[in-house]
Amino acid sequence: MWLEAGTPARVALPAVAIDCIGTGLVLPFYVVYFRDVRHIPVTHIGFLVALPFVLSAIASGPVGSVVDRIGVRTVLVLSMLSLAGAQILMSAAETELAIAVALAVLGLGFVGQAVALMTFLGSVLPSSLRQRYFGLRFATMNLGMAFGGVVSGLFVSLGRPSSFSQVFLGDSASYLIALAIFLAAIGLHRPVIEPVADDGDDGPPVRGYGVVLRDPVTIPLVGLALLIGVVGYTQLNVGFPAFARSVGATPRTLGVAFAANGVVIVLAQLAVVSRLGGVRRTRALALVAALWFVVWGLVGLTQVVGSGTAIAVMLVGSSAIFALGETLLQPTLPAITNDVATDEVRGRYNALVAGAEQASFVLGSVIAGLLIGQGARTAYVVLLCGGCLGVALLATRVLERRLDPVANGLRPALVVQPVDPSPEADGTALPRV
Repeated sequence: MWLEAGTPARVALPAVAIDCIGTGLVLPFYVVYFRDVRHIPVTHIGFLVALPFVLSAIASGPVGSVVDRIGVRTVLVLSMLSLAGAQILMSAAETELAIAVALAVLGLGFVGQAVALMTFLGSVLPSSLRQRYFGLRFATMNLGMAFGGVVSGLFVSLGRPSSFSQVFLGDSASYLIALAIFLAAIGLHRPVIEPVADDGDDGPPVRGYGVVLRDPVTIPLVGLALLIGVVGYTQLNVGFPAFARSVGATPRTLGVAFAANGVVIVLAQLAVVSRLGGVRRTRALALVAALWFVVWGLVGLTQVVGSGTAIAVMLVGSSAIFALGETLLQPTLPAITNDVATDEVRGRYNALVAGAEQASFVLGSVIAGLLIGQGARTAYVVLLCGGCLGVALLATRVLERRLDPVANGLRPALVVQPVDPSPEADGTALPRV
């Protein structure tokens, strides 16, 4: 697969690693930086953290149009320069307003980078390799973030407030280095122009969101991305720690749980993606839902066990099982998105999915905060388990019926074509006179 992926995709992968090392430097420390270094009130921190996700969700639609109109290169340059500048501003920000501005620029830069990069990878990778490459990319991302987290964990100290500013500057530098490599990858791409039969229509190609929204796959695909985000990543990052602390889990237990999550992804991703070939992607998404149903069930059971050790084991185990679901999800959903998209509107398809994922963080955070904050832990678990059932049904009962079999992961040789029972089909019909 590595050689078949082509030079642009191979060159892009080290850039992904460098980008994620920078992300890992700062990701664990935003809240600590806001609260303990810049002394932002805790009641305001939630709004600050949500700000980039809200702006990303709002901006995703226009960003998709811009990517399709002016191309990946310009959007990627502007986005990653914005990300680098935002982290420089974050390193020096001393007021709540300055932090809010930095986070706003981060949100806009992030959605631009995400849509442009996924559009580029979708255009340079053949359909047969997208799923495996996206799986390798996800493992690389987690390895990079884990490395960055270890480095910053050893370096950052509340006794040295300047150390926080330094890791933000390190993240800024990682964006600039990654951008240089991404630009090299884009420069190596030589698109193949397929000959098109002349149908007599010299009008411009249809590129608006209308053609995307008329595709019967779009609405269930975007809805699936939204629901997966609400019951999945948002809860892992927001609801899971809050729930764990509410049942008496220690910060050390949470650290081990998240470490277990990363280890499982790095160790299992390549093995999982190698077994997904020829499997319906919608069925893989249903398996994700089943695994996460078990995860939230285990998390819910921590309410009724009395032992701190048992709680710790269940939380670490649930985080590891969640990671198995991630190894199925990350190669699958991006591959579906880019297999149903054409190059003329690829940016728009990726933007709609990215916007749904960003919106899911806002919606999922509100759900977790309201239910766990009010002590309604059982209702929270029941809601998430019900959401997992919804993911499975939406994937297998709605999306699968509208999705082309090849876009759903079946190899062309496995797609059964309908048999024409007419005599003309086997050449036995009498000739017409």
